[in-house]
Amino acid sequence: MSEDYDSKLCENKHQNIDKKVNEHESRLNNHSERLDKLEQYKSKSEEKIDNLCVDLRNLTSTLRWGIGILAGGIISFFIYLLQLHVK
Repeated sequence: MSEDYDSKLCENKHQNIDKKVNEHESRLNNHSERLDKLEQYKSKSEEKIDNLCVDLRNLTSTLRWGIGILAGGIISFFIYLLQLHVK
């Protein structure tokens, strides 16, 4: 009787352990998939940030040229006004 009880107990414990192992394995697989998705999102985000940095550099360059042209135009206008009043 004791031997039969021990074998049933052992079998029951092994079933519980197998359930836990399967549960942990499925969780690990789920976490692996989630990590893969996060890595893909990170690489896409880094690419977008790099593109934004390039766009900002181009915009900064354009603004500098625009400010330079505007300042040159204002200075030229004042020189023109001075020449009109000096004559």
